[in-house]
Amino acid sequence: MQNLIHKRIGKDSDNTKWKITFDDFLAFKVTSEEFTIHLENLPKNGAFYLVEDSFWINEFKRINSDIVKNCNHYLFFFYDDVVEIISRNMKFQKIEYTLRE
Repeated sequence: MQNLIHKRIGKDSDNTKWKITFDDFLAFKVTSEEFTIHLENLPKNGAFYLVEDSFWINEFKRINSDIVKNCNHYLFFFYDDVVEIISRNMKFQKIEYTLRE
């Protein structure tokens, strides 16, 4: 597995910033929202999901079931893009900062 991938995100309404880190990720993909027909049954109110009974993880299991042991399928919606990640570990970290004058 790979070592590390991270993404910084923000909440516009109160300028909160977060860093999401994935250690030991197996795979990730970024696609346009138009190509996510297989995800249309997800709830409409949300931008982050943990996918249960993941089709993508099951594809990897057919190749090598050991490699996906303890992995989860995470899904993020960002405006027009969708990011999917298969990883063993995930960490949300609030980014504290002060504005400089």
